[in-house]
Formats: sequence, C-alpha cells, structure tokens
Amino acid sequence: MSDRVVDDVGVVEGTDGEDATWPAEARHLASIRAHTRHRLAGLGLDDDDVDDAVMAVNEAASNAVEHAYAGPGDGTVSMSVRAGPDEVRIDVADHGSWRTPPADNGNRGHGMPLMRGLVDTFSILHGPGGTLVSLGLARR
Repeated sequence: MSDRVVDDVGVVEGTDGEDATWPAEARHLASIRAHTRHRLAGLGLDDDDVDDAVMAVNEAASNAVEHAYAGPGDGTVSMSVRAGPDEVRIDVADHGSWRTPPADNGNRGHGMPLMRGLVDTFSILHGPGGTLVSLGLARR
C-alpha cells in the first residue's frame, strides 16, 4: 500500500493503515471511527471491545477537534494502532495547546472518565507539543 491513501472523507497517512492523520474538523470524525473499526478487525478483540474502543477514540478525537486548536482546519488529529501479544494500544494525538478546564464547566467534562471506563488502560500526556491519549485493550 502507498504511504498516502485518499478515502471518501480525508487523507489517511501512513503505511498499511498503521498511522492515520486527518484535519482536526468535526466532519472527519466518521472517517476516524470507520478507520478505527477497520484497524481493529482481525486483532483478536471481541465485538464489544471494538465498539468500546471506537467510542473512546471518537471521544479523544472529538476533544482534539473541539479543544486543541483555535479554529477548524488549524491542525490535525492522528491515530496509531499497535498490537502487542497481550494488548492492543491505540494512540490519538494532536499538536495543539492544552487548555485547563474552567472551574465550572457546566455539564461538560465527562470525556476522560468515559474513555477510562471503556478501555483497560488509559493515559493522557500533554505538553507544549500537543496531547497524546493512549487507550489499551487487553487481548482476552
């Protein structure tokens, strides 16, 4: 497969679907979900785990789209999937700025607890170069 594949929504970067990058725009979330489901197929995960992972990736990507950049089209969201012997790890990254949540965020702020509850391992790292969300699913 080439290093650049054009799908029906955006450009997917990488080799054999291992790494993919989309513009940080809400209209690309459906493509991110479809790509996630495709990448997880055949990795020994049950259907419920795949569904949970797709939802967690969608939440991570949505956060990048909504919070990492000043406006639509200002940056990218990327995803990689790595299958190890005991775990499948999905990383979702942006290169934007971390914004501290407001003290009173109303009815918002449920994304990280949601992601944590959907996968077996969860971590988030942020710094001046962006944010990396790592989601791990145990191979059962």
